[in-house]
Amino acid sequence: MYQCLCCRNETLPVPASDAVAYICPVCWWENDVFLNSPDEPSDENHGMTLLEAQENYIMYQVRNESFSRIDRQARQGRYMATYDQSFLLSHLAEMTDVQKSDDNSFYPAPWKHYSIFTQNQVIDIVSHCEPVLTVGTNDTL
Repeated sequence: MYQCLCCRNETLPVPASDAVAYICPVCWWENDVFLNSPDEPSDENHGMTLLEAQENYIMYQVRNESFSRIDRQARQGRYMATYDQSFLLSHLAEMTDVQKSDDNSFYPAPWKHYSIFTQNQVIDIVSHCEPVLTVGTNDTL
């Protein structure tokens, strides 16, 4: 396996230079073999640059609702929830390279925890910008 250029997880089945239009199942970056630099807009990713995608991505996880702890204290929303404080946010610096300084400043920017509750899973997204959701059919996935 080879590293995704965006999230750095080993999800590419071939080197990035050969992974034409491969979509990373972790961060959803569509590999663009035609990019000449990370600050060039990617047609495959609706004009977003690789640098922008890397800055936006902090963490994405799917967990089984039956076996997970649900933070209800600061939750806003029922099926699509946002958290300003959560167990996941409080431990984020231990799991990723994001940082919160003693003066409460954030790197790379202030982050927020978003959750989507489905019938059996919870999809958690941590980002410093609001996630964009699209609904597709089996033909478009």
